[in-house]
Amino acid sequence: MFESPALSAPISAYPVETRGQTAGDILRAIRRRRKLSLREVTEATRAIAQRLGHQEFAISAGRLSQVENIGVVPNIYRLYSLSVVYGIDLRELLAWFGIPHK
Repeated sequence: MFESPALSAPISAYPVETRGQTAGDILRAIRRRRKLSLREVTEATRAIAQRLGHQEFAISAGRLSQVENIGVVPNIYRLYSLSVVYGIDLRELLAWFGIPHK
């Protein structure tokens, strides 16, 4: 699987302002703070998809760009992968997209 030193650091090491930001803005900021390119995130999610045996876990660079820039909401499988790659609690990530977790 794709490994990056930034992935081993807790997300608190990369604080992100969430107030007034879209989910895409927050995800872009986290990705940049972790010094990950769109391609690296794509590779990491492909590795997750391969490990889990379901291609829905993979997110393309183009789709990730749409999430970050125009507010496309990824499916639950891709949200899971992004939470793993970015080290974010899935419930928190869902909340950024307006999805209640209770």
